Amino acid sequence: MTYTELSNRLKTVAGWDISPVGVRRIENRERRITVDDLTALAAALDVAPIALLMPHSANQSDECQSTGRRGTAGQVYRWLRGDALPGDTDDPRKQFMFMIDSRPPWAVAETITTRAGADDGDD
Repeated sequence: MTYTELSNRLKTVAGWDISPVGVRRIENRERRITVDDLTALAAALDVAPIALLMPHSANQSDECQSTGRRGTAGQVYRWLRGDALPGDTDDPRKQFMFMIDSRPPWAVAETITTRAGADDGDD
């Protein structure tokens, strides 16, 4: 996809304006992006935002770094998803609180309700 094509997709798909020069500067790491830029780029590219945040790696055991976290690709991916806090696997309460704090309240309630409903039918 050319810079112009992506710039046009940003406008039509995400309603977001980044010029072709701006897109080139992002790709060349000459321009920082905002959270809004990131989500618009993800929409324009038909990927989840996490795909743009996750460092490229072939295997989950590859060492990688995302701003703020370093670990294996699997650990960084689980951190980005809000599933696990790297390096603190020995403290289940801390892991649980990380998962709760990483989700909006409605998603936590939805998960609890779904799991409670699944447990009701196991008699």
